[in-house]
Amino acid sequence: MVEQFSNFDDHRIGDTPSQTVLPPPSHFLDSQRENNTLLNAIPTPPIMSTQTAATTSSLSSATVTQDASQDTSPQATPSNARAACRELIQEPPRRRKRVHGEANLESSEELQMQADKLNRKTRWLMLLYLNNVHHDKVIKQVFSPAPDPDSVLYRTARTTIFNTVKAYKHDTVENMITHVKKCKGAVEEYHVLRTSQDIPTLNNFFRSTFSKENFLHVFHFMQGYMEVDKSSDLGKYYLTNIYANLATQCKLLVDKMEKGENGIKDFRHQLLEFFDVMATRKEFDSVTKAEFVEIFKRSARRRVPKKQKRLADNDTRFHMSAAPPPPPAASSGSSDDL
Repeated sequence: MVEQFSNFDDHRIGDTPSQTVLPPPSHFLDSQRENNTLLNAIPTPPIMSTQTAATTSSLSSATVTQDASQDTSPQATPSNARAACRELIQEPPRRRKRVHGEANLESSEELQMQADKLNRKTRWLMLLYLNNVHHDKVIKQVFSPAPDPDSVLYRTARTTIFNTVKAYKHDTVENMITHVKKCKGAVEEYHVLRTSQDIPTLNNFFRSTFSKENFLHVFHFMQGYMEVDKSSDLGKYYLTNIYANLATQCKLLVDKMEKGENGIKDFRHQLLEFFDVMATRKEFDSVTKAEFVEIFKRSARRRVPKKQKRLADNDTRFHMSAAPPPPPAASSGSSDDL
């Protein structure tokens, strides 16, 4: 019946202006009324649910209901639905910023404290892992409660850590290259440092040059944050090895640069990849922050506490009933603590 009405409509238009337009027969009018009744009985597909409309209310001015078949307003028509789709495609909805409680800092002083804490823990992250893989641990230790990974606060902190670690890595490699060149210039022409490219030989040489000053000159980001000489034996073992092995690879790079050999760019890329994985050796699995002594700078606004007096052991006013029990076994530092 719909097809008959369409054919009649085409015939009614005619090919020439002089063609006489006849009124439709009564059976066609009946068909048209029947078609309109059938079309009105077909429910219009829903445009979007109420929940979806709430998230895109800033982009759509039409009132959308869950059941569009009951909506007789123009917004429920298919043409308006397609227009809304085109609008969303041309101007996708902006991602709304989530506001979290941890981002609403009470004062600029609190903000500065969190920034300083993030900076300090990023330095230790770099020293212990030489990469940014464990950035999530840092963020969770700095902010309490831990921010949502999709929040602005989390993304900002992550970007800050990534950029800081990248800058530390670049500066450390450049400092080591300068340090190696200085070492080469300080030895005689036929010294092993100038003639050899054997990795164990070079490694042994740079172990002999390890010192607090040389280490902090290269790994400059730890200046003022750790006492190298007060590290445990395991800590010194770790520091010496990452220093000597990085120096060895930088010496090989310097040799290529001085000789103008091919493949310098590729070798430097391999050196940077080597830097990222140096701390993953199984010999370093037990290395934690507990192996090192951290330096804390005294705040100018912080009062210096008075030294507490100690009760003398021979003070008869205090009587001990028995000897104290043995202390608990010393717990090693957690690898999660930065």
